[in-house]
Amino acid sequence: MPCLISNLGNAMYKPFAILLLLAFIACKPKNKPAASTAKTDTIIPLRDTAILPYTAPDHLRDSLEWRHKLDSFYAIKPIAIYAPAKHGYYYNTLVADVIDTASVTTTPLVFADTTITKLDKKGDNIIYQQHILKNNRFKVEVIATGKNLEDRRQIIINGHKLRYGIELDISLSGTQFADRIDIDPTECSLMTFGTKEYLFLKGYIEMCTGMACGVSYYLLYDPAIKKAMILEQFRCDFNKGYDKKNNTLVFIDMNSFNEHMPEYQCYMTTGKLYRFTHTGKIKPVYDKTGKPISFTAWCRNLDSPVYVIKGNFIRSN
Repeated sequence: MPCLISNLGNAMYKPFAILLLLAFIACKPKNKPAASTAKTDTIIPLRDTAILPYTAPDHLRDSLEWRHKLDSFYAIKPIAIYAPAKHGYYYNTLVADVIDTASVTTTPLVFADTTITKLDKKGDNIIYQQHILKNNRFKVEVIATGKNLEDRRQIIINGHKLRYGIELDISLSGTQFADRIDIDPTECSLMTFGTKEYLFLKGYIEMCTGMACGVSYYLLYDPAIKKAMILEQFRCDFNKGYDKKNNTLVFIDMNSFNEHMPEYQCYMTTGKLYRFTHTGKIKPVYDKTGKPISFTAWCRNLDSPVYVIKGNFIRSN
């Protein structure tokens, strides 16, 4: 009997002990995470799949493509080769094959050089500047106005204002000249083409501090009709000639002259022939078949031959 009671007590004690243990666990406070614990960012950032590392094979491929392009350019058979000139402008022989440069007479002119400047009331800004070149036949004025001379400049010859696009053909001059052009008094002359004569003036960009210092403006004035033309060139002479058949001057507009082309490791230039007509207009010159007179040429440096790879010369037509 005592044994029966003892077994019964043990059987009743076990469930009670389990319940007590569960109650203790439920009442025990939960441990809080440490303040320094952070959640892990599981977001995977997007990557631009168009941007890939530039590998050694890429460099090799580009190098081979560039070399192929360079070899293809040098393989172009030139239509003419000109040796570098010993004296002066090394494109002279090429230019002489395009136009008649021998029939042009140039007589230097001497001008008195005067500049009149006016300041604003405070004396801080220039508001008026008049540059005057004068001799016994011509009076040339370049007038700049506005705060710091920001207005378009006026060009007046012998009292006649050359209005842009009317008395002054600006089709080959760009627009920059109108804001900063001035005339070099040491580069003036009288040019004669057959029975026609013109006043020649060379301009530049005033107060230039950069690449524009290589820009020249060549202005030709016809005293008979009181009209003029202006040609913008970069590091290039004024290549003029005489057309005996039409008794007019012709000139070459040279583009990209003396500009190095890294793609082909050379200097390239293109030239196109124009005429200054008796009515004061610039017109392109064509051959008998209607093709423009032009050329494309290159040289490795200023001391190397000039290779013409494309051209249509008036002297050979």
